[in-house]
Amino acid sequence: METKTQKWTLNVLGLFFIFFGTFSMDYAIWRTKPEWALWICYVAMILIGFGILFRLPSLIASQLAIVGIPLTIWNIDFFYQFIVRQPLWNVTNYFFGEMLSASRFISLEHFFLIPLGLYALWRIKLNTNKFWIASVTQVTILYLLTFFFSRPTENVSCIFYSCISFIPDGRWYPLTWFELMFAMIGIVSIIINSIFLIPSHSLNNRNT
Repeated sequence: METKTQKWTLNVLGLFFIFFGTFSMDYAIWRTKPEWALWICYVAMILIGFGILFRLPSLIASQLAIVGIPLTIWNIDFFYQFIVRQPLWNVTNYFFGEMLSASRFISLEHFFLIPLGLYALWRIKLNTNKFWIASVTQVTILYLLTFFFSRPTENVSCIFYSCISFIPDGRWYPLTWFELMFAMIGIVSIIINSIFLIPSHSLNNRNT
């Protein structure tokens, strides 16, 4: 049972995610780069927001399964370069170059998406382990949309060529992209289930 404070906090958090995600997409369109709206993390922010507002833990978990490892890699690369002043995997080089203020502001989502998403999942309580199916379906759809409706030069979600120095490009890169995405979803799903999954009988006991 949610307290008024918890309910208010979750609702504000949900609205914040939706606002930040839609702002990011609107900014992409304003910059005449509409394909940027297909970045996986932008879509994930909005869906997490709706998952929080409508108390859909499986929706929140499905998005965290998609972005969990990519955003962790981004943060490792960022803090390494911030501390050492040298690139690590070349993921966040753009952040340390010249950027418009709005672009830099939007990039802040890389820092808060995972911790706030995990907080929401902890509060709302996960009651199913099948959310990974939605994750796999979503990344497949986003890949197809990005492949057919975006310019390869923008390399949205790194689908056209590798964004990370230790992942090679080449003829088989699309297959590598899917293999890595599905593997990352699987790993994060196992972690989420082991930490956040509440057995249905436990939920029933809480409600009685």
